[in-house]
Formats: sequence, C-alpha cells, structure tokens
Amino acid sequence: RTFSADSPRRTIYPMNVREKRLINLKRLAAQYHKGKLAGVAERAGTDPNYLYQITGGSRSMGDDLTRRIEEAYGLVPGSFDRLVEETVLPD
Repeated sequence: RTFSADSPRRTIYPMNVREKRLINLKRLAAQYHKGKLAGVAERAGTDPNYLYQITGGSRSMGDDLTRRIEEAYGLVPGSFDRLVEETVLPD
C-alpha cells in the first residue's frame, strides 16, 4: 500500500509470518523471562541455541516449534502468527 500524510509517499509492505513470530518470541521472553531466551527454550522443551539462531537470523521458527511454544504458554494455536496489534473486528 502507498499512502501520503503531508510526508513523502512511502510503501508499506505487510510483515511476513517469520517476522511476526520473531517479534512475538522476543516479547514472550521479555514478559516472562526478563528477555532471556533460555527461559522460553526450557519451558518449550527446545535447545536455547536454536532460539538464539532464530533471533540471529540464521534460522526461522517452524510450525512445530511455534505450536510448542504457544502450548507451553497456554496461547491459542496460531497466535504467534499474528501481532497483538492485529485485532480482528466484527463485521
């Protein structure tokens, strides 16, 4: 989409699922573990190094790990695939 509001025209590209999952992973670590990914890894039953690789950009978070993290924190399946700001409004 392109918009203009008294500023130069900018193109906004929708965020992909990989980016949303990364943001949600960091938010979860900050909210529950003072920003430490090791706490998320322990609770989700995965290797902390794998999460560090994800945040470093050398790996992406697959569906299986995403669902495990959601389950470990009692989140609705698929909630990591969208941002909190993406509210669905009723018709």
